[in-house]
Amino acid sequence: MEFANPLAAFALATFIPLIILYFIKPKPRELKIPSLVLIFQLERKEDVFRSVLRRFVRDPLLLIQLITIALLTLAMLNPFFPALAEVEAEDVVLVIDASGSMQATDVGQSRFEEAVGLARGVVGGKDRVSIILAENVPIVVLRDGDGEKARNLLATLRPRATPTNLGDAILLGKDLLAGKENKRIIVYSDFARGYGPEPALASKLAGAEGVEVDFIQVGREGGNVGIVDIKRTREGYSVAVRSYAQGEEEVTLQLSSKDKVLSSETRSVRPSSREVFLLQNLPGGLLTIDLRHDDPLPLDNRAYLAVPEPKEERVLLISEVEDPYIKYALASAKSLKWQVAVPPVIPPFENFDIVILGEVRSTSLLPGTIESLATYAEKGGNVVIVASDKLQELGGLDPILPVALQGGSGRGKMEVRTVNELTLDLDLQGVTTKYLLAEAREGSITLATAGIDGSPVLAVWSKGKGKVAYFGIKPERSWSDFHLSPSFPIFWVRLTDWMRGTNLVENKNFATGDLVPLGERVEVKTPTGMVTTDRLLLDETGVYEFKGDSIASNLLDERESDIAPGSTVPKEEVKGTVERRSVEVRRYIEDYILVMAAALILGELLFLRRRGEL
Repeated sequence: MEFANPLAAFALATFIPLIILYFIKPKPRELKIPSLVLIFQLERKEDVFRSVLRRFVRDPLLLIQLITIALLTLAMLNPFFPALAEVEAEDVVLVIDASGSMQATDVGQSRFEEAVGLARGVVGGKDRVSIILAENVPIVVLRDGDGEKARNLLATLRPRATPTNLGDAILLGKDLLAGKENKRIIVYSDFARGYGPEPALASKLAGAEGVEVDFIQVGREGGNVGIVDIKRTREGYSVAVRSYAQGEEEVTLQLSSKDKVLSSETRSVRPSSREVFLLQNLPGGLLTIDLRHDDPLPLDNRAYLAVPEPKEERVLLISEVEDPYIKYALASAKSLKWQVAVPPVIPPFENFDIVILGEVRSTSLLPGTIESLATYAEKGGNVVIVASDKLQELGGLDPILPVALQGGSGRGKMEVRTVNELTLDLDLQGVTTKYLLAEAREGSITLATAGIDGSPVLAVWSKGKGKVAYFGIKPERSWSDFHLSPSFPIFWVRLTDWMRGTNLVENKNFATGDLVPLGERVEVKTPTGMVTTDRLLLDETGVYEFKGDSIASNLLDERESDIAPGSTVPKEEVKGTVERRSVEVRRYIEDYILVMAAALILGELLFLRRRGEL
């Protein structure tokens, strides 16, 4: 037994005056008595002294008072016994993996449902609970709620279809617990490969700030086969199917439009390998791709493909020299109707949707031609200006050209500055080319540069109601060999599609987890409901509709399709269950002592009343 207030022991000094009171006698008086009587009186006094001692020892009132004082003193000492006890109230952050792989049903129910059930069982009624959903970005759905509110909210949560980012979710949980005591983070996940910081590293950073992190794994099996990639090709689209099963699997890829089957193909997929299916001659509109295979993750067995409606566009190519490469590139797009004009005879620009200005000399053009081209762009026309040795002679282009030419040329390697629908997967990075020295104009967007001076070789901007693009690579061997690359015709198809406002597959088909800026708050019909937003987070697979248009969202993530139990956290750090944390507490017993003292005081009063002194 230990004491929290040892100085209270000085209260025992009250024993001294209490005992003295029992020895106090009346003052003696002087009396003259015979000597014989004195002897008898002395003997009589000796008997009285013995009786006082006997009364001191045997008087129950004194004993009661002494014991009462001792008990009260003991209570003031605040005696306690150290003991281990479970923490009744903790500050808990529940990090629940809400990514696509958590929809796998290898545990009977979905992994997410199992994780939620485990989380609901660990929350105490007095806990202060925060809940974070670990999607590709962590989302806080509850902050410092009580246990009942947390359990009710957990029952309403649903898994999403995004990749996962456990590391950032743990670090966010650490920040939510700053300045609190008895703090812990509990992570429920299948620990499949994700993005962001490694969970084990994030756990160490949290532990350095006194936050205990528990990892609880859900999920038992893999064996999934899923659609992991969709790309646009010159002839249509390619669909990649990957197997994570142990043995060879037979799969059927079926393409449908409005419940009408357009094509179906069956193949065998070897373990840990890909099969690429080619989809050609597709109609415009929304198509559905189904992978006919029975596995624990149906999420990646269906994909949606938004194909632009075919529309013939008129393109005018102005060039004094034979330019077969651009012509061949334009011819590869079946939706383009193109025409070549050799100056000075040029048809009216208003008859065309896109005008491409190739190599021309100022002396070959009729007066006012360049000014007419600028007016055409201002009124909503689309212009592509291709670099050439004679380009700077066309001074009238300055108002619409997205770059300011500095005079002269250089030679160097290209560098992609912005990856978007025009530059994605193109063989531009590191290509050696001749380029015109230039600077980007304010308001333009530079997609690629060349040389150590960073001169723009691919820049775009909006001019008035139209669009203007600068392509700083002349399709000639003395400039570069990019025109001989398979990426050259793909680039021109993409560029013309962008110029005429046609949404490419990259514009209408997204991966889950993407954030789509809408420019203004609009009402969006999602696969499961309605939302109003200006920045649309695609966290479900399916079709999103807004402002009369539709976009498709698909998982398309090899890490999420691989649902085998993950190894992003060391096995020795993964727990099966979470136990309430125990801490050393003081078990105080002064209440019991005071009850005993009160009982003795009551007994003393009863004793005095019985003796007739009350």
